[in-house]
Amino acid sequence: MGKTTMVRKVMVEWGEGTLHTLFDFVFCIDCKAIALPMEASVTDLVSQCCPHLGVPAGKMLDDEKKILFIFDGFEALGFSLVQPKAELSSNPREVKTLELTLMSLLKKTVLPKASLLITMRPTALGSLRQCLKGEYYMEILGFSAARKKEYFYRYFENPSKADVAFRFVRGNEILYSLCVIPIMSWTICTILEQELCGKKNLLECSKATTGVTMFYLSQLLKHRGRDNPQVLQQFLLQLCSLAAKGIWKHKVLFEEKEIKDCGLDQPGFLPYFLNERIPRKGEDNGNVYAFTHLHLQEFFAALFYVLEDDGETVSRSGRVEKDVNKLVESYKSRKDLNVTVRFLFGLVSQKCMEYMDKTFGCRTSPRAREELLEWLQGRHRGLFHPSQALKISEMDTLHFLFEMNEKSFAQMALGHFTDLDLHDAKLTLYDQMALSFCIQHWAGLGWAPSLSRNASSTGRILRQSWMHQCLGKSCSSLL
Repeated sequence: MGKTTMVRKVMVEWGEGTLHTLFDFVFCIDCKAIALPMEASVTDLVSQCCPHLGVPAGKMLDDEKKILFIFDGFEALGFSLVQPKAELSSNPREVKTLELTLMSLLKKTVLPKASLLITMRPTALGSLRQCLKGEYYMEILGFSAARKKEYFYRYFENPSKADVAFRFVRGNEILYSLCVIPIMSWTICTILEQELCGKKNLLECSKATTGVTMFYLSQLLKHRGRDNPQVLQQFLLQLCSLAAKGIWKHKVLFEEKEIKDCGLDQPGFLPYFLNERIPRKGEDNGNVYAFTHLHLQEFFAALFYVLEDDGETVSRSGRVEKDVNKLVESYKSRKDLNVTVRFLFGLVSQKCMEYMDKTFGCRTSPRAREELLEWLQGRHRGLFHPSQALKISEMDTLHFLFEMNEKSFAQMALGHFTDLDLHDAKLTLYDQMALSFCIQHWAGLGWAPSLSRNASSTGRILRQSWMHQCLGKSCSSLL
């Protein structure tokens, strides 16, 4: 998680001068993307990294201590790390096969005083350890709370915009939690930068949590699966099935056998969704895998109920039943399903279904949308006497409708309700945005809801006045 982001950070800090005292030259090789020659010397690699520098490659290598080589995603090269020592090079200008040249750098037979920074998946470390001397290992676990904030202020050069964006994300616990993933932080900042263009705040941000996660998924798969989209579609179906199975069983770790049985052991896709965990000593069950974040597992579990399949592409072994009604009914007693259900509402929006079809070629089922509407309409009915006014007393109903963000659906879902009781509710910024959206499309709500002091409104006043007071004051204080 975040290996490439870390490499970019090193390059940026070196460019800004932070690492100038340590290194005069930093050569970064993206092993996943760069087209490397079959034969090359170290000077050839340097020239390929810096084709327009204007300094002879040999000259750059004069002071070895001032050189840093970065190999990002080293395992993507697929080289054997066992090479005869006698064939290794000691001359940076000597042309050898690419494997021997790289091994010469790793074994320190060439440029022994130069520094190396190598990123790779944890489970690929075994063979590399045999090649290195005096090495130091570090596992990247993602952004800490302090690093999340730092990233936003680095991304937005304008401090006031950075403050607005960070407060917006801080008010959405799911997005804030996902920001531990560096590329997710970048995704969110990219979206909010577009939303802030021409605006002073984010009160009318068009992207709810589901929309942001969908954009993240599209960026992750931007250049993958183009040649054979059916392979990608089948992989997503299998991935969603695994995610749903895990959510139902409170399971976040999956054994290697499960991954293979599901057909997910595909190096071109798997590392972008599941992290490998090195097993403890004495364990012989092979590697174990986990989704890069629990909320992403919940997202894919929700997607499981939306995607259509022909019944053959997904393994039937221990498969979860694709029953939306069972999911939402179970939510009564299992509040841990909240995020999954919230994502489900976002995924059945017309925009998301069209986006899935256009971006990934995945067919989606409109049936889930109809079942969710029926569930919402009947959810609160049994709580009141027939003569009582129907009221909504749980904030999650508003969250679900806000995730879908469709005026007509909200109107149908709220049509029979006439009151809202959120007494003693402590409203976050996300709560307020969801509340604002629902009230605007709630025809049956003639008066303001009953709220606690925490919501910036205490009386029963007309809807328009209440919205102005609640959202105008409390949201502006946050933004």
